[in-house]
Amino acid sequence: MPNNDFISNILEIKDLIITNVESTPENICISFKLERRDHVCPNCGAITNNVHDYRKSIIKDTPILGKNVLLFYSKRRYHCDCCGKHFFLMPPLLLIDFT
Repeated sequence: MPNNDFISNILEIKDLIITNVESTPENICISFKLERRDHVCPNCGAITNNVHDYRKSIIKDTPILGKNVLLFYSKRRYHCDCCGKHFFLMPPLLLIDFT
């Protein structure tokens, strides 16, 4: 989808899936999730792709054209079959150093 590529490039996030974009007079709301893939359990080091659940997070970004920008992130929590722990990963957007 062209919108996905454009927003992914601007935010410099690979594997970004835009699920919804809405604009109101006050806000620009972008809902997104990241592509599902294998991850390493931070507790035991095993590789897992088992999704436990999803949690919504709201990230307030810098205003654009006088409108608040709200990013609605569908945060995926994973389950590790080896140790039984649940974990989530920090979205790449929050790991970017803007200094």
